[in-house]
Amino acid sequence: MEFVCACGRSFESRRSLGCHKRYCAAASQDRSPDIVCRSCGKSFSEERKLGDHTKNVCGRASECQFWGRTFETRSGVRQHERKAHFQEYAAALTTGVRPDPAEILTAQLHALAVAELEIGPHLGRLAVHLGWTIDMVKYRRRLTRPY
Repeated sequence: MEFVCACGRSFESRRSLGCHKRYCAAASQDRSPDIVCRSCGKSFSEERKLGDHTKNVCGRASECQFWGRTFETRSGVRQHERKAHFQEYAAALTTGVRPDPAEILTAQLHALAVAELEIGPHLGRLAVHLGWTIDMVKYRRRLTRPY
């Protein structure tokens, strides 16, 4: 049996159709299908969902509070801060004090240099020793290399 949405898309199960209908503007009978994001053109079935989208995804560019790196979305900067600056992010949440990015980076690069002298250039071992991910080790290594 095939399940068809008002927009024309068909699905193999009622559950798939139900999931689709939550986000399909054409599927909602009593709401206007003209609820569209002005930034990216994505359509929504409810104003609330457009508001969430605008606030978290298509909002204006956001900046990392620790290094100043710019991201297209606020959710992108939050994800970056949680992953790349997990210790600083946790400290900022609990104390409300924003640490100095230069001091943080200097301390991390020093810790990386000391660990490389002790352990060697092994990414996995360095990551475990420092409590970082391998990507964090790679990124900080790139900062110390001349171009």
